[in-house]
Amino acid sequence: MPILRRVATDVEFDLCWPLLALAFGPPDDAKRRTWREMYLCSKDLCLYGAQEEGEALGVVGVRREGATVCEITHISIAPKYRRLGRGRALFAELRRLHPAVRFWIAETDDDAVGFYVALGFAVEDLGEIYPSVRRYLCTLAA
Repeated sequence: MPILRRVATDVEFDLCWPLLALAFGPPDDAKRRTWREMYLCSKDLCLYGAQEEGEALGVVGVRREGATVCEITHISIAPKYRRLGRGRALFAELRRLHPAVRFWIAETDDDAVGFYVALGFAVEDLGEIYPSVRRYLCTLAA
C-alpha cells in the first residue's frame, strides 16, 4: 500500500506540483503560488504525497473542518498508475491518518465522480457551477 507523507517544504511541493496541476486544467504560476502558500501555511489545509518505486504516484489535499469532518480538496494519481486501485489505496491511507474523521466530503466533476461512487460516497448533482462543467458534491459517512 502506498504511504502518504505530508508535504511540508517548498522542495516537496515542487515535486508534487506536476501531479497536483493535473487537477487544475492548464497550470500557471499564479495557481502554483496560491496553492503552495495555502498548503504550506495553513493549519487546516495540508497536502500529502505518495511514491511508488521512487516515482511520484499521487497527491491528496485535505481541509480539516473541525475534529470529525474532512474535505478532499484535491486527489490526483499519475496517469500510469490510474485504474490500478492506487487512488482507493491512497484514500484508505488517508482514513488511517485521520481516524477521528467521521464525515468525508469532496466536490468534483464528470471526470472523477465515478471514483467517489466506487468508494461508496453519496453523490449530489450541483449542476453547471462553471460554464459547461457539471459539478458534484460527494459525501461519505465513515
